Amino acid sequence: MASPDETSNALLAVSLQLTATRSLDDLLPVVLQRLVDLLGAERALFALFNESGEIEEAVAHNLAWVRGEALPISNRIVSEVLKSREMRSVVNTELERELTLHESIRQHGLRFILAVPVLACGRVSGVLYADSTAPVLSETLRQSETLRALAGIVGIAVENVRLLEEQKLRTLLLGKLVHDLRNPLTAVILGAEVVREFARDADQQSTLDDVLMAGTKMELYCDSAMRFAGIDDGKPEPEPAPVDLGAMLAGHARLFQRVGIERGVVLHTEVEAALPQPRTWVDRVGLALDNLVFNAIKHAATGTPVVLRARLRDDAGPRSASDRGGSTMAELFRKVPRAEADPAQGFVEVSVHNRGLAIAGSLMPRIFDEWVRGADPRTGGKSTGLGLAIVEQCVRSLGGAVWVESTADAGTTFRFTVPVAPRP
Repeated sequence: MASPDETSNALLAVSLQLTATRSLDDLLPVVLQRLVDLLGAERALFALFNESGEIEEAVAHNLAWVRGEALPISNRIVSEVLKSREMRSVVNTELERELTLHESIRQHGLRFILAVPVLACGRVSGVLYADSTAPVLSETLRQSETLRALAGIVGIAVENVRLLEEQKLRTLLLGKLVHDLRNPLTAVILGAEVVREFARDADQQSTLDDVLMAGTKMELYCDSAMRFAGIDDGKPEPEPAPVDLGAMLAGHARLFQRVGIERGVVLHTEVEAALPQPRTWVDRVGLALDNLVFNAIKHAATGTPVVLRARLRDDAGPRSASDRGGSTMAELFRKVPRAEADPAQGFVEVSVHNRGLAIAGSLMPRIFDEWVRGADPRTGGKSTGLGLAIVEQCVRSLGGAVWVESTADAGTTFRFTVPVAPRP
């Protein structure tokens, strides 16, 4: 048996190794080997159980176990551990009494048994088990505490692995849903194109043009969602391309005009003459605009305009916008191409302004954080608290910055910048 210092160092090494394990298939044998190494157990076993107490997975050392069969150890002790959530030990002098209760002890001549619950996800998810035929006296307490400490480390590792596997499943499900969404979306676009050819009324043609524009945007966002989720859909990574931001703002204003009219709001655009076309990723610019324009419509006072503007500027924006801390939302953008601004080439500033209630001062420093919600919008559903966090990460990935100005007198203006010539 190792000394206390050696045991502590070994447990630290176990912790580092297990927290880096990414699947249950990898985790179980590693735990078993560490169990044998730390305790010097003749026989050992690590088993995971479902909520009904049935065995999910198990690995054994010097024990023969076949899936579908009972564990080749004292099942009475395992059951006691699962029910009580407490460590169970049988050592030397207790064995005379235990002989009448546990057949495995009599069969194998055991002199030492330890079984410890592994607590994960709010329940007993597993059991660490070790036994020996050698008498154990002075080392018993230390072995018990070592196994208890190991069980705590293993419980955290099991939680991490299961959360990771759940996240992988959700990512695959998201990819599947987005992939399947493109099929009916393609049918909608093709149907609108066919009807558009035969439409004679100008209003009908305009409506169908809006449907086609919205459908094309949704196709683009579906592709983006697949990339954000890190799913390879077989398409090459998009390259930055020249984007006519003036035309893009006009398209957004036209597309959202119908929504605005229903809410008593009219959309306008003001685009600076001879505005350069930045080389960038159109899907992320569009995603940022969609969130900002729809938010502006929801919060604008009835009878007031929502104004979309674009102009040239020399810098990326206020220093405070660029220095803002990181975000967990950034993980979604970790695998998409990013750009670094070339300040010498300048920036295009895009802004969305509405006249409504000012954003509360207490929210301003956190307005771009996930799950932060302001006052309920005048119209439309409640905010999820994710839109502005998505806007910030879209803009950061383009090499720009985003910020907000909001007062009771002037209303609220969200601004973001796009580098004219970014360096990928």
